[in-house]
Amino acid sequence: MKIRFLKLLCLALLFFYEFSNAQTFSNSTPTPQGWTGGTLTKTINVSGLSNLQSGVFELVQVNLDMGDDVNGMNYNKYKITLTKGLTTIDLVATGGFPNSAVKRINTKFRYNTYLKRLIEHGGVAEPFSVGYYRSQDDFKDLNGIDDPNGDWTLTITETSTSTGAKFNNVDLVFKTPYTVQDYTSLTSYDNCATPYCLGTAEIIVASNNGFTAQSSDMFNGNTNGGCQWNAAIHNSAWFKFIAQSPNVKVTISGISNDLQILGISSSGANPCSSGNNTVLTGGCPKDPINDTYLSPRYTNGSSYNNQLNMSGLTPGNTYYLIVDGTSAAVSPFYIETTGTSLNCSNCTLSATASSNSPVCVGATLNLAVDTGVSWEWTGPNGFTSTAQNPVINNATVLDSGTYSVIVTDSNGCKDTKSVIVSIGSQNAGTLSGTEGICSTGTTTFASTVSGGTWSSASPLVATIDPLTGVISPVSAGSSIMTYTVTGTGGCSDATATRTVTVTATPDAGTLSGVQAVCLNGT
Repeated sequence: MKIRFLKLLCLALLFFYEFSNAQTFSNSTPTPQGWTGGTLTKTINVSGLSNLQSGVFELVQVNLDMGDDVNGMNYNKYKITLTKGLTTIDLVATGGFPNSAVKRINTKFRYNTYLKRLIEHGGVAEPFSVGYYRSQDDFKDLNGIDDPNGDWTLTITETSTSTGAKFNNVDLVFKTPYTVQDYTSLTSYDNCATPYCLGTAEIIVASNNGFTAQSSDMFNGNTNGGCQWNAAIHNSAWFKFIAQSPNVKVTISGISNDLQILGISSSGANPCSSGNNTVLTGGCPKDPINDTYLSPRYTNGSSYNNQLNMSGLTPGNTYYLIVDGTSAAVSPFYIETTGTSLNCSNCTLSATASSNSPVCVGATLNLAVDTGVSWEWTGPNGFTSTAQNPVINNATVLDSGTYSVIVTDSNGCKDTKSVIVSIGSQNAGTLSGTEGICSTGTTTFASTVSGGTWSSASPLVATIDPLTGVISPVSAGSSIMTYTVTGTGGCSDATATRTVTVTATPDAGTLSGVQAVCLNGT
């Protein structure tokens, strides 16, 4: 418990650091409705910041609040720029606001290609405080100016005869760049069994494009609180998150087609079993706390920015988010969560390594692993390979042993697996020893492979010690001596033969004659 607590504490501190290093500078001096002259400028003084550097420290967000909750007007001819020194970008281009009367522009601008501009959702998306919208220009030019300190200027230009809208506030937010994980090219979270993690990055960009209808898409239609979910088998994307606090907020922006979303708890830790699943408090997008549009915009799905303000969660527990295409609609979407733990991973990789072992010496050894996108094999006899299924031809006993493979999947997850390989022997080796001997002599046969036994065949002309190979002649003639090595690793016994020929020792016979003679005699 103590280790778990310290781990959670470290993660909490990391989370706090990541988000507390954001520094915000504002101009909150209001300008009443009806300003004239066609142009309104607001100065934001920035101080105490380090230099801007792309990918290190940037302007990441601009918050703008204009208008009020009473007076509607058409902002469509407005142009809004942000300037530092000689560098200017369009925050909103002329024609970038909804071409209809709206009361309030209360928007958080970021630049991401998957976000929508205000005009793309139109006036029915009021208020524009749900989720995030895309600025007209990228912030990269401003992030290249080096020193951010000093005056920044927001300029609102009215190119129509509309009465100037009330100005409330503008914020410039500086921090390390948002970490963005792009899952739009992947489809492996198209299943309740493999939900992707909301917590691997601050921003998750995903899509249900290319997802297939499957039984896991159908969440229990009898959801709590009458949340609208048609429970049809379409193309659901599945996500998981670990609560860091009892309150978790999820915003989904940049939707182009109707999507259904749902936050659920799975009491059985298996979201694939719909009977385990219940909708979290605030997990239904049609709840008034979530659908804050002036006229409700979530009806069995929505193409507008959505949010889930969930409460009553248990820190440390895993929960799930489902994003489903209404009537199989397809759309990318931009997800941000707050209150979730960074201790979350997409790593569900569990590889299986195998081989065709045992094989015999001289045969082909096949190694294999069943998954992954890259592989690192190591093994006996200096073996290495980056193939998924390596092949070793003409295997020897030196290739026996343990082979290990590091498997990496498309998420960068790694898994290490091992397989033990046995190379069986059926080699009796090379035989040696004198093959021709006299009946009064001995000889010894030997093999370059130990562990075998000797035997002699009929006709028996000599006996051979089965272990030492020492031959003792019995009679003259020839006989085959067989050396047998028991096969290992499923290989059959191996034999080698050597012929011994026993020659009888010659008999000189009986000699006669005078054994003593005189000198010069015969």
